[in-house]
Amino acid sequence: MGTWSCTEIKFGAYQRSKQAHAFAAAFLMPKQDIHDELPATPDWSTLFDLKRRWQVSLAALLIRAKTLGRMNDATYLAAVKAASVRGWRRSNQSPSANPNNLAIY
Repeated sequence: MGTWSCTEIKFGAYQRSKQAHAFAAAFLMPKQDIHDELPATPDWSTLFDLKRRWQVSLAALLIRAKTLGRMNDATYLAAVKAASVRGWRRSNQSPSANPNNLAIY
């Protein structure tokens, strides 16, 4: 019987968690159904529309847009930061103002 280091155990749990999230994303937002609907830039109106329609979080949509190649890393990071600053990542509610009037940065 071999010995396992704490790092190996944590890494294994991290990998399983990543796989579970990837499976959930593919199950809830199949590539063939959502790919063309995801914006390449943070179009908040479209994203909140998709959030309501697909019944997923804004964070999940942003991650899916990145993993499907619709958003590059820099755009994804800017969108996550913008959503976080506005409190949209913590709240389940859509913004009351017109989201497209809000700049990304």
